[in-house]
Amino acid sequence: GQWRHLQVRVRISDAADKAPSRIHGALQDITERKEAEAALREREARLREAHEIANLGDWEWDAATDRLVLSPQLSAILGLSPEPGRYSLADVMGRVHPDDVERSWEAVNSVLEGGANFCALDTRFVRPDGSVRDLYVRMRPERDARGRILRMAGTTQDFSERRHLERQLAQAMKMEAFGQPTGGVTPPFNHLLTIVRGELPLMGHNCPHSAPQLLDTLGGPQ
Repeated sequence: GQWRHLQVRVRISDAADKAPSRIHGALQDITERKEAEAALREREARLREAHEIANLGDWEWDAATDRLVLSPQLSAILGLSPEPGRYSLADVMGRVHPDDVERSWEAVNSVLEGGANFCALDTRFVRPDGSVRDLYVRMRPERDARGRILRMAGTTQDFSERRHLERQLAQAMKMEAFGQPTGGVTPPFNHLLTIVRGELPLMGHNCPHSAPQLLDTLGGPQ
């Protein structure tokens, strides 16, 4: 009662009068290959779903052609075309927020010119529609035997909503520290202020790339 995947190959031999006289055939069981392909498709689907949930995209840069390939999720995050190879590294870096350009290039050049084998940075990206997204970028190069970069791969996570909340919380707590009512911020924040004080150490542990600034601003425990 078990189904199997078979690949069929057929060859027809003609007689002297060109009429078909003999059929040769072969059957190959390709069930394992089909099952492996199905498992791979399922894993890829789960990975895409995980990226969507985390608001995470991936990219790859070819050093020889200076062309970037953006995943569909990352293209949506950046508001850019998903067409492979449309953008150079400078094209994308040219959309970094003006206040973040210098330190962002310093981070990238630590890999391109400084020999670093890993880099991570927070930066802001200005999309073509003018909206600004807060991004956490991680990158790792692949080098040849002489240390020259062949390609660079990385991930980019959009954490704009969390950063917006951090800024609102910081502002609300500053207002409270100066004895100003926080009711004018938004009603839920009065309750959140109490919660956040107790959560600051945990935030510092789980969000190392953004929480230290918040801890600094709010004067929370380190």
